[in-house]
Amino acid sequence: MSIPKTAMLSTIPGQGWTLHLPAAALRRTGKRTTTIRMGALRVPQRAILNSRSPAPEALATRVKLSTSQGNLAVGPIIGILTVKRGTGFKGNKLNFADIIQTAKQLGALVYVFTVEDIDWDTKSTSAYLYQENTNQWVRFASLPLPDVVYNRIPYREDEMKDYVQSALKKLKAISGLHLYNNHFFNKWNLYHSLGQNSFVSSYVPETRQLTTSSDLTTMIEKHPLLYLKPISGKAGKGIMSIQTTKGKYILRSRNGEQVVSRATTDLRKLWNAISAKVKEPYVIQQGIELATYEGRPYDIRVLVQKDDFGRWQLSGVGIRVAGKGSITTHVPRGGSIASPEVVLKQSFQSVNYTSFMDNLNKVVLDIAEALEEKYPSLGEMSMDIGASSDGELWFFEANAKPMKFDEPHIRKTSLERIIQYAQFLSNFTGKGVSQHASKANYS
Repeated sequence: MSIPKTAMLSTIPGQGWTLHLPAAALRRTGKRTTTIRMGALRVPQRAILNSRSPAPEALATRVKLSTSQGNLAVGPIIGILTVKRGTGFKGNKLNFADIIQTAKQLGALVYVFTVEDIDWDTKSTSAYLYQENTNQWVRFASLPLPDVVYNRIPYREDEMKDYVQSALKKLKAISGLHLYNNHFFNKWNLYHSLGQNSFVSSYVPETRQLTTSSDLTTMIEKHPLLYLKPISGKAGKGIMSIQTTKGKYILRSRNGEQVVSRATTDLRKLWNAISAKVKEPYVIQQGIELATYEGRPYDIRVLVQKDDFGRWQLSGVGIRVAGKGSITTHVPRGGSIASPEVVLKQSFQSVNYTSFMDNLNKVVLDIAEALEEKYPSLGEMSMDIGASSDGELWFFEANAKPMKFDEPHIRKTSLERIIQYAQFLSNFTGKGVSQHASKANYS
């Protein structure tokens, strides 16, 4: 009997790890290998192999097995990286638990660890595993550093701290360890790099840094609609718009839950009003008159991820419709979710829906490849794509650490691809993308 491609790996808190193999495979493995690799750790095979099933109280997951030069590797081990919060950790715990549950099905061990808990001398870390039957996070004093680090540090201000930047550099330097999505995007760098790429520059609205009143004047003279965006903003926070109509400049911004409009015919007064609100670096961008659905503008939210062959794939497409009077389509700012097929077929009755989606697929994958040239560690991103009334596509935003999509079919694919891409990076290759994940989700 040959060594199987997958097996169960389990541990009981406070005890060691056990790799569960059938008795025949166990005997064969014992003859062929002396050590077993788990991430950065090498374990004597005598200390880990067992033919019994995992104990009911154990934390268990399916893992993949590979052999090389007489040694057996177990994995991949995927570490979700974040930072400390009190005695626990920051981040979306429900999202992390979903990733761990998906890994149990596809074959990987996933834990959550923090920058502060890494022991660089031993290449180990304290970490948290999710115990499904009790809905609790169990802290382990020492686990080997993983094969793949999935960066989910949730806040830019945490990620930019010196000790966090130092840790990210050290992780990238460890041989055999793969770190992906290692930082947030900076909006100006994002627009500038795409604007310099001849393959995708036509999809990027004209954008410049907003530093002086002359930047405002130049853009107002060229475009009747403008958007002002904080370079480090997310979820639509801090975005303002300027509509020029009949010699009047209408500035719209948010004050709490309310959208406030201010009109003036004086550019100097407009600049003063903007300056009073802008307390961080901003860009000013050409506005696009978006197609509408039921009288409200919308944009197209897409998720692109790398699959288990390391190729960019479109994992899902959603529609976000602006709330009444809202500046943006973001759901936290009053936007709502709608079906792409319903919205796009109504908006573009003269355009074939399948052809539109095929073009969208091509455009977003071209943009992903262009961004990868600038940011080589990318493994996934969400994008906001606008469609003008004539069906032309425009790139608005990209997020290197996508928030979860609410559409269940997109959510399922996104979780699968996180694990599959980690398997690819660490050479624990699967059998190919699942039937569900092999097609983009358009609805």
